[in-house]
Amino acid sequence: MSPHEIASEKAPARIVKLVSRYDYAATVSRFKETLQQRGITLFAVVDQSAAAALAGLNMRPTTLFLFGNPQAGTPIMAANPYAAVELPLRAVVSGEHAAGVHIYYQDVMKTLEDEYGLAANLLEPMRALAKLMAFIAGQE
Repeated sequence: MSPHEIASEKAPARIVKLVSRYDYAATVSRFKETLQQRGITLFAVVDQSAAAALAGLNMRPTTLFLFGNPQAGTPIMAANPYAAVELPLRAVVSGEHAAGVHIYYQDVMKTLEDEYGLAANLLEPMRALAKLMAFIAGQE
């Protein structure tokens, strides 16, 4: 199997997969630019394919983003410190395979509500995540 083939399409139910209307480089750029324009903190960008190359391995272009808004996330973590495992938010841009370029992210609303027992009012700012990801993918 080539490093650009997908061995399995099985993903946890809480993972959302979007197909980007843009190529890999443009999707990565849109991600960074959109966060900056909306005042969302970009904590880290991890080029996972570059890390693989440093280890002598080959994988499709893959970039992990850690991002969020401390004003939204801090009250959640204060209410339940275990929620810090889920925050900051994470998304992956993965590209150059037969199915196109994808953005993968976790449906944190469901996870934080169901598994951490957090009140709906604390989670309200997280509702914007789906629209943000759709915008980056060019689906909105």
